[in-house]
This record gives sequence, structure tokens and C-alpha cells, in this order.
Amino acid sequence: MRAGVPNIASHVLSNHYNETRTMYSRQIEIATRNKDITNFLYYALEGYRDGLAEVLGTVQKSQLHVFWRNFIFDTFNEFKKDSSGSLNTTMRRKRELVLLWNLNDAIETTVLENINPKINSLYSELSKKTLHRDIEWLSGQGLLRREGKGYVLNMEILKDHMPRWVERR
Repeated sequence: MRAGVPNIASHVLSNHYNETRTMYSRQIEIATRNKDITNFLYYALEGYRDGLAEVLGTVQKSQLHVFWRNFIFDTFNEFKKDSSGSLNTTMRRKRELVLLWNLNDAIETTVLENINPKINSLYSELSKKTLHRDIEWLSGQGLLRREGKGYVLNMEILKDHMPRWVERR
């Protein structure tokens, strides 16, 4: 860090050593005994690479969340407004539903209303049919997609527009 390496990158290697303490000790011992640090450097670089990939994945997930929210607001701004220029109640409810959906979970429609207290509150005075109609409408708009017996957010819409998506090995 004193040399100007960004703080987050400095901690990646330290975290790697802490998480693989036994391997770290073994690599130090081998390097000392053989007077050759080549294997230690491979071990360190591999940990650094994996750590940076993890950090990048975390940053991209955070970006995806922000991009998704912005995308939803932009998408709903194109829909029918009431006389005041605001979204009507139905469209606001649908927008809220898709924003409350967990980014990573496939949710079966049979348990959806019990999965999230905020969704419960949103539909507490409405019928289950209304919830299912809203889900079908969101699916028809391409914002949700079927997966198994439930639905997931159609994040693929945004992943295509983001920098290379890093999948953790």
C-alpha cells in the first residue's frame, strides 16, 4: 500500500494467505529449504488472481443490481401514466414487485407471496390472482423468465451490455 497499490488489491493477497494458512506455511518452508521461491510465487500469483476475480465478481454483481434498478425505472417510465404524469397504481405495483424480487433466486409462484414480507404487504389487500397476473405481465415484458416451476429475473438482458462477466471457478 505504501507503494501506491490500491487498498483493495493489497488485501487480496493477505486474505489469500490467511485463508490458506497451512499451504502458506508449507510454501514458505519449501522455499526456505530449497532456496528457490518459484513455487511460492506461483502459489501467491494464483491466489492473487483468484482473489482479484472474486473482487471483480463482487463489483459486477453490485453494478448489475444498480443497472437492473435503473433499467426497471427506465422501462416503466415508458408505460401509461395517470393524469398527473405519474405511473398509475397498477404499474407502480408491478414495478415494485420486480424490484423486490431477489436478484439470484428462482421463486415458485405458489410460495412467492410468503417469500418476502414486502411482497406480502404489497399484495395484502389483493387476490393471489392479481399477483399471478402481474407475474405473467412481467414475464410477457421479458423482465421475468420461467425457470422450472417458478420465475427468475431476466438478468441476461443486462449481462450482454456489461463488461465481461466473471464466473467464479
